[in-house]
Amino acid sequence: MNDDIHLLTKQDVCGLLDVSERTLEKLVSQCKFPPGLLLGKHKKWAAPVVHRWLREALANQMNWEPPKRRRAARAASIDRAGTNDGQPLIAAA
Repeated sequence: MNDDIHLLTKQDVCGLLDVSERTLEKLVSQCKFPPGLLLGKHKKWAAPVVHRWLREALANQMNWEPPKRRRAARAASIDRAGTNDGQPLIAAA
């Protein structure tokens, strides 16, 4: 374990997450973000803890892939008579 843990201030954490201090306080009170360590009258967060929380919070976004195109399936549903599931492709005038 690295003994040189960098501590972040509330302003540092808010800047990293791009949230207001009030939003950070709300996240902590709702147990959605790790609580800070009270040193004197100021709270500090260990940088590795904040970065781990951010990685976990972004996991779904980081693993997101666009849906596969369904063009082939759509084309297969159009029969040779020019209809789509029995319905005309162009409405009669």
